[in-house]
Amino acid sequence: MANKQFLNALQAPDGSDYMTLTDGSNTLVNVSPFGEISVTPTPTNLFHDTFDVSLDTTNLWNTPVFSGTGATAAVVSPGQMTLLGGTVASTYSYISSKPTFPVAEPGFVEVGMAVKITLPIATNTYMAWGLMTPQSVPTAANPISEGIVFEIQPGGKMYAATYAGSTRTQIADLSSTGLNKQPTDGVTHTYYIFQRGDELAWAIDGVASNNFVNVQMNGANGPNVNTQAVSYMVVTGLSAPSAATNFFTAACWVSLTAQSNYITDGVYPFRRVTVKPAGSSPGITDLPVVVAQAPIVNVGGNATGTTGAVVGTLAAVAAKTTFINGFAVSGTGTTATVITVAGLAGGSQVYQLTLPGTLNINFVPAIGGSAVNTAITVTAAANASATAVDVNSWGYQQ
Repeated sequence: MANKQFLNALQAPDGSDYMTLTDGSNTLVNVSPFGEISVTPTPTNLFHDTFDVSLDTTNLWNTPVFSGTGATAAVVSPGQMTLLGGTVASTYSYISSKPTFPVAEPGFVEVGMAVKITLPIATNTYMAWGLMTPQSVPTAANPISEGIVFEIQPGGKMYAATYAGSTRTQIADLSSTGLNKQPTDGVTHTYYIFQRGDELAWAIDGVASNNFVNVQMNGANGPNVNTQAVSYMVVTGLSAPSAATNFFTAACWVSLTAQSNYITDGVYPFRRVTVKPAGSSPGITDLPVVVAQAPIVNVGGNATGTTGAVVGTLAAVAAKTTFINGFAVSGTGTTATVITVAGLAGGSQVYQLTLPGTLNINFVPAIGGSAVNTAITVTAAANASATAVDVNSWGYQQ
């Protein structure tokens, strides 16, 4: 996960030089038993919001939830989203993304959140941001059911923490009494969480080795449910806070560090096409591929006459193919008439109609023209005995 690497020249015991590859903390790069070095490509984006215009509750976010005097729903002004905590005890405001993000081993789900914590931090106020499921009615003592988060406890200290079955596990104290990584300048910082089920990590303002504040090399302290939404929350404690808390975020994104070969939506790549075993029925939650056909123009070719040839024409159109769905020929007279359908892929078709009488033919599926920009004609041949002949044909152009 480090993005800063160095080549260090070392000397072997026999005096010869050899090279080792390490990161900024001199941690050796992993080499497999087959002599392969693992290289992580640029993460593949799944979700992002820079809050440029308004809160997108159609595609990206669930409806914000809030309760209590002074608390407000998450709201977007150009460039940031704000959650406002209440002015009395036991208020809350939170928001979660519509998509949830399953683990993608051997890669990581990487979350980035640009967050600004207003200073001074209000007393009796809890804040959290990360991958999580908030309690439906969160309290400062029991805010989250499942999650991997950065949080600020009511005492003002920042922690890396996890929640499993509503039980909190403190991973690292980031305040001045712990690792001293908690920003104290009141400006926006970027917070990263990496999750893949068996490993977890937290980083601040970058993903080089020295930006990581904690790495868990197994999933023992992780949530029970790994698939989580990205969420933000602010909650007041059992006593009124010293002031209402404005909790700001300027951007949020989720990526996969593993290569992705999914067929996805071009704008909302967390929407993946559903592929099922043969014979499976589609489900209401399946995400389909929506394929737009070329526009269809319905056309008809109708004509009337007597003894001469009567021709109904489905016209030709540049850059389109004409198709015929069917035709009907009727007439009065005393002898047979030859009906010819011409311009078809595969050649003309010929029919006989004894007058008086009617011939109805439907083509299922429709038959296309022999080439683009080619008309299809239905011709009732000349008949000296005919006193009336009607030709009707129908089809489309695509």
